[in-house]
Amino acid sequence: MRQHLHSTVFYKYTLFILLITKSFFVFSQEKIDVKQSNISSSSSEYAPTYYKNGLVFSNVSSNDDPNKSMTGLYFAPFKKNKFGNKSVFSSALKSGLHEGAITFSTDGITAYFTRSQKEFNDVGDSLSTQENKLGVYKTTYDGNEWGNITPCNFIQPEFSFGHPSLSLDGKRLYIASDVDGGFGGKDIYYTEITNGVCGPLINLGPGVNSSANEFFPSIDPNGNLYFSSDKEGGIGGLDLYLTQLIKNKWSTPKLLDAPINSEFDDFSIVWNKNGIEGYFASNRKGTDDIFKITITTPKPGFNECVPMEREYLCYEFYEEATVYVDSVEMIYEWDFGDGIKSNLLSVNHCYSKIGTYQVKLNILDKIIGKEYMEKAAFELIIKEVLQPKIILPETFVLGDEFSITVEQGKWKPYQIDNYYIDYGDLEITKNSALPHQYTTPGEKEIKVLVSGIDAETKKVKTNCFSKTIMVKTK
Repeated sequence: MRQHLHSTVFYKYTLFILLITKSFFVFSQEKIDVKQSNISSSSSEYAPTYYKNGLVFSNVSSNDDPNKSMTGLYFAPFKKNKFGNKSVFSSALKSGLHEGAITFSTDGITAYFTRSQKEFNDVGDSLSTQENKLGVYKTTYDGNEWGNITPCNFIQPEFSFGHPSLSLDGKRLYIASDVDGGFGGKDIYYTEITNGVCGPLINLGPGVNSSANEFFPSIDPNGNLYFSSDKEGGIGGLDLYLTQLIKNKWSTPKLLDAPINSEFDDFSIVWNKNGIEGYFASNRKGTDDIFKITITTPKPGFNECVPMEREYLCYEFYEEATVYVDSVEMIYEWDFGDGIKSNLLSVNHCYSKIGTYQVKLNILDKIIGKEYMEKAAFELIIKEVLQPKIILPETFVLGDEFSITVEQGKWKPYQIDNYYIDYGDLEITKNSALPHQYTTPGEKEIKVLVSGIDAETKKVKTNCFSKTIMVKTK
């Protein structure tokens, strides 16, 4: 009873594609472990999403008559490396309608969820005799219960809208719909949210949507968009893909690695902010069940790290003493060796490029403006750093948030596909520039592992860079 934006009974849409040659995109030689979660039961569970200390997901009630089975929202808390017993997520959201596929704002106050657009007096008979379109609804939490349920203003009674996923900043909502004007059966759209109100739907375009069906969009904390599709070229019925918004253009969708994708239906994925743990749904065990993904960094991992280096183009030049000759104050002149000079005692200067510079500190006669003497001279060598561009703060303070960004820079051995950050406090993230903070002071070693495909050998290569930092108390 998975909600596939279809009419009548939300029938399970299954399409198996038999391929002679199976090909899929390999992100890196990281270890991907997929295990069925203990949430799974004899009924169907899908569309997991993180909420507080657990997962909220869609659950299809068991019924001998599939026309009378209902989809509802349930919650399962994390307890000692497994999930506790599931319970109805919110009695206020539970109705005689189908509810499923929910997404939350970061503060946990606002949510958007999928629900049938029509109410029926006799649910079973109505669902078996007339179409029942889906809609996306907004709800808010007042500290005790969810309420204030309102339909998003883009829904139309003759079409289905569902599978909402909210961006980290809460400004963009992604959904799937079969509304007219798309490229296939179901397409992925987004709407900009202004002052809590959804704007018109915008199609992601033919680069993402195909002539087949795309649904279950999921935007992760780093802005990567995952979705499922039954288009040709996959390895199963529904396959999971990834696309990224680069310079306002969505990249060509990439098929996720096995064992995440399989020859069955794989869909509705969600990632933890660390990028190395997630959940998704699959029917590889017979019914729709929730599976956990755990990613281990590629070998040799965070070993054999070399020190991080930076190209320092900006320097502070200063002289503390003031020179007097026969009670006449002399003028200092910094000659930076790149054609630029300064008469300040203390000055910050940035060079435009790497190179070797002859820096001089001259003393000028204030009266005649000519050089009186050369006080100091030295050679400044600015070396080219052939490493990834790793940007991190100069200082680290206990409890303060900071971000580390990793870019290609002048790294030439291979194009960086993935990067992993070990913060030295048992926290490891993948492809994440989200804020981090230290909870204990002292010395830490930050390690950044990059990986990519060698253009000639087509093999995965990894390199590790490290820096020891000191976390200070305020």
